[in-house]
Amino acid sequence: MQTTTIKIPDDELAEIDRLWKERGFSSRSAFLRYAGLHFEESHHDEAEFRLLADAVFTLHQIRRAQIGRLHLLKKKDLKAVSTLLSRIADAMASLAERP
Repeated sequence: MQTTTIKIPDDELAEIDRLWKERGFSSRSAFLRYAGLHFEESHHDEAEFRLLADAVFTLHQIRRAQIGRLHLLKKKDLKAVSTLLSRIADAMASLAERP
């Protein structure tokens, strides 16, 4: 095993320390190794989460329009929703393919 030195601002280090303890890692080093090795997976999941959050907000806006509480919905917004739902279907399919 090799030693690596990195500089991390105090506030970010405090957050890292909170996270590794909260998530049950044995040390800061173990947490950082895990985070580094699994960055791609977590970044992909975060992107999917943001996509779903956008979809939920957009669908909420459509619902508000249906019940007369929102009057600013335009045709381009509906097209965006259609595109978003297609992206969600693709994201869900990719999640289903994971082991």
